[in-house]
Amino acid sequence: IVPAIPHFGAGNQERRDIWRDTAVSLTLTGRGIGSFYLTHPEHAPREDTTRVRPEHAHNDFLEVAYDLGPIGLAAFVAFLGYSFAGASPARFVVAGFATIACFSFPLHQPVTAAVAAVCCGHLCADRSSLRYLLARGRMALQRRPSGRVARAGAVSCETDRGMVPAERE
Repeated sequence: IVPAIPHFGAGNQERRDIWRDTAVSLTLTGRGIGSFYLTHPEHAPREDTTRVRPEHAHNDFLEVAYDLGPIGLAAFVAFLGYSFAGASPARFVVAGFATIACFSFPLHQPVTAAVAAVCCGHLCADRSSLRYLLARGRMALQRRPSGRVARAGAVSCETDRGMVPAERE
């Protein structure tokens, strides 16, 4: 018996086999974060996983779908899309990250993942926060149908952008 050795490199045919086996074994709920290395051999008829065992799917989008299911993949793609919508040149780093993620596993390489996280954070920094949007929604709910504030002494809402005063009659 030859022990399974980590899979350090994959050629084109090996990647296609890994992608096919991974795509066939996708589930609605996913298999759990980080479960690819442990559970993939059960669903890999095209590969001899007793000899060589892939640690990653060589496609981060496919691996996110394998680990988290379609809802997790949709959230991941939505986050990248939200980040990419910024006007800063850092969006090109995010585009490069997404391109590399189609053929490799940059989420699992610390430097690449850290650079992408910093760029995504930079691109999302100038957007309205959820707390600010919720405060605006609360203020809108306090209004009467006539457009007036329900209470004369309505309090201000504190947000990350400072105090938002309630409108007076």
